[in-house]
Amino acid sequence: MRTADSFLQIFDKTNTSISAKSPDLVWCVVETAPDAGIKRLEVDMRNADYVAFDDSLCKNMPRVTSGISSSLKDSECDGIAIIEKDNRSLMIFCDLKPTFDTKKIRKGFSQDLFSFIKLHMLLSICNNYELDDFDIDFIVACKCFENIAKRADILSRVQNNQIVDKDYFINSLLYPLIKNGEKCVRLGDFPQIAGLDINPGIKNKKVKLRLLTSSNYTDDFVKYSI
Repeated sequence: MRTADSFLQIFDKTNTSISAKSPDLVWCVVETAPDAGIKRLEVDMRNADYVAFDDSLCKNMPRVTSGISSSLKDSECDGIAIIEKDNRSLMIFCDLKPTFDTKKIRKGFSQDLFSFIKLHMLLSICNNYELDDFDIDFIVACKCFENIAKRADILSRVQNNQIVDKDYFINSLLYPLIKNGEKCVRLGDFPQIAGLDINPGIKNKKVKLRLLTSSNYTDDFVKYSI
């Protein structure tokens, strides 16, 4: 965990944002809104060396985002983790949404994206940090469909382009996300940064988008294992 150790030494005041770390077996990402349909994401971190943070890690950073840029939003997701497992380095960005809704899913992945950008800015001065060394997962967790028929109906409508969203990027992702729960894209595919003159090493970096859903419609939590 050389990168994480360097980060925590340089940015020592972020210790107050740590929500879990090794040897904790479970990292719990919490949604604090009182009306949240999904209140927590429970991530099995067994056999992983990691440090995880709540949403305060990247909160209120307009001096490097919206305060000096018309394109970069000072937006944050609900949880972030820097992980090493099985000789693999991974960064996970998670956001919790109440139900399957294209606007909310789009916003969740956008919050993951801008949290990544802010964390990347901080990590760039850390010893041993190389973006190419990390796999990156953007996660949105929400309630499952109310029943099998509802899921089948949404899948059919998506496949037949009957769900219209102004964001072509999200439209192109909906079917694989619903069908398989994941889709691999480049960071530069995100419309929020597609037109910006960003370092090509960042724009060409591949990330895995994951849509996680609860096991039951009545559940207020989602479980996941890395």
